[in-house]
Amino acid sequence: MTIENSISNLNEIDDLLDGDVYTDIQLEENYLQLIEKYGEWTINGKTGSLVTFKTIDFRNVVFAGLSITYSIVALISFLLAIILGKILFPLLAKMYKNANEELVDISSLRTAETVNEMAGKKTKKTKKEWF
Repeated sequence: MTIENSISNLNEIDDLLDGDVYTDIQLEENYLQLIEKYGEWTINGKTGSLVTFKTIDFRNVVFAGLSITYSIVALISFLLAIILGKILFPLLAKMYKNANEELVDISSLRTAETVNEMAGKKTKKTKKEWF
């Protein structure tokens, strides 16, 4: 397998097997050269059939070197996005929302108590002053 990326591998195959540029003999030589580089893939028909199909092993062409790494990283990122976006972040949002509501409730109660104390003190003072 080569370390080049998949697009350049496909471009190389397309360039080397271009019938408008190369003669039949050169195409055969280029095909054998590509088979040495990427391998040959033989597809047999049903059992007992005489039909076989031989071609360049495109698995080695498309999934070569860094392409495999990129595919693995993309798959891991996709799974991580699903796990974080659909499971973890909604749970965290719910937890923080509940905690925030509790803090708002506690703050409201404390403020109400403070206001009541201040209002109670003022009414008591005003009552004492009137008497």
